[in-house]
Amino acid sequence: MGAESSQLFADTYERMRKEFAAPPPQVSERRPGKPTPQRIREHLVRCIWYEQHLSVNSLTLDDGRPLAVASQGWWNIGAGPDFTKAEITIDGAAQRGDIEVHTYSSDWYKHNHNQDPAYNDTVLHVAMWNDRDSRSVKRYDGSDLPQLTLSRHLSEPLGRLEELIDLTEYPFESDANAGVCRRKIGDARTYDELVGTFLDLAGDWRMLTKAQRFGVLLKVTGPEEALYCGLMEAMGYPANKVPFRRLAESAAYRDLRAAFAAGDISRSFLNAQALLFERGGLAPRQEEIRDDETREYAKALSASVIPAREALKREEWQFKGMRPQNYPFRRAAAVALLYAAHSPRNLFEEMLKIVSLTSSGETAYKALEEIFVTANDAPAESPADYWLHRNTYTGRRSKSPQRLISENLARNVIVNITIPLYLAFARKTDDRALESNLHRIYEVIPRLPATSVTRFMRCRIFGEASRGKLVRNARRQQALYQIFRDYCDNDDAGCANCVFLKAIEASSGQDSSITP
Repeated sequence: MGAESSQLFADTYERMRKEFAAPPPQVSERRPGKPTPQRIREHLVRCIWYEQHLSVNSLTLDDGRPLAVASQGWWNIGAGPDFTKAEITIDGAAQRGDIEVHTYSSDWYKHNHNQDPAYNDTVLHVAMWNDRDSRSVKRYDGSDLPQLTLSRHLSEPLGRLEELIDLTEYPFESDANAGVCRRKIGDARTYDELVGTFLDLAGDWRMLTKAQRFGVLLKVTGPEEALYCGLMEAMGYPANKVPFRRLAESAAYRDLRAAFAAGDISRSFLNAQALLFERGGLAPRQEEIRDDETREYAKALSASVIPAREALKREEWQFKGMRPQNYPFRRAAAVALLYAAHSPRNLFEEMLKIVSLTSSGETAYKALEEIFVTANDAPAESPADYWLHRNTYTGRRSKSPQRLISENLARNVIVNITIPLYLAFARKTDDRALESNLHRIYEVIPRLPATSVTRFMRCRIFGEASRGKLVRNARRQQALYQIFRDYCDNDDAGCANCVFLKAIEASSGQDSSITP
């Protein structure tokens, strides 16, 4: 493995992975009932359910009754069912409760949920495959729990969904055992250069996979709309990604542009909030209006002329386990502020100029960051400035304004939306100079705040050793997500095929047959 010298994003990691890794098993372990075609992670099944990659207009339970999903529920990372507060309708009867998700229907009994009263409030059992040939499972109280088999209702082939869904974007809880790679590299610094180069390659590949998704989007929509959809998803990360995606469909980019008032940023900011809050089901409810400022804000939102369209329900949004500063109220207001602050200019074109014309990666990154952060300084008068002083409708008002777009949020958007979108645009337009500039920017972006996945991976590969400092930028941090997704999410079962481990084992011979 030679050093990466190209200024373009290389697919070396993926080529190594395909060459060195054994093919994944195509047949699952033996289970009672019907055989199933392949082995997948339960985490993926949860993501498929959460993102609703299903033929939602024709869902039927295993007993034949029609099913409609109003809300797939809140992702639960604690004990108990996988999703809480779900809202479904079975054969016309509305139900609200918990949902448990498994790879196989028999897992309900394997995990002893039928002996656990904590699962009595479960309203639906979701499984990828029905290996028991049964129509339902039994709760602790002896009642029948309806069951949905996902494999009969997938919107796309399972293999395609595995490519589309990024498991690292969703909650993950695990104790990090030392990986075989950590035991191989030990405490010596002999492998530092190798590890650093490998992380760079894996980080490049992760960005290419993100760009592929935007490449598909650019085939069906313009770059401005693609940027808007990406920003909306980023504002919902991780718990409200799906409702923000739905909001981007209900309140499309053209609707947002139409809401702006020429030459009046404050009015544009308020109108944009009215659009997003009315379509998103985030406008204040009557019981939330407890003071004059909230009353004035509610009146201003309702006074804005917003064409009627089906709106999301408040219950579709998740608030549990989230910092109030990151509630969907403030995140939706952040999108409104960002676009209002830069209107009537085209935000996509503004950022394109930066990434196309700035040769210094550091300078370009700072300029991109300013696009987001300086929006906080845009003039906003009452009642448009409501969310600069609030986290909720009923909470205490802060005396000084609080930024809607933090540096961390800006960095997150740049790494997960801006770089991959413009990389997809560069590949579409065959603009190698643009891609080279993007690569220089990617190399200098600081690390994002740690997540459960990055903490797990740093411990698994490096332990408490100072070598963890090798993960010095966002590029190498993204590499941890890629390696986790490809191998470590299956714990030691993935080590046998891990290309990172194979690279370490082969390093004594300095095998350079794979070059960028």
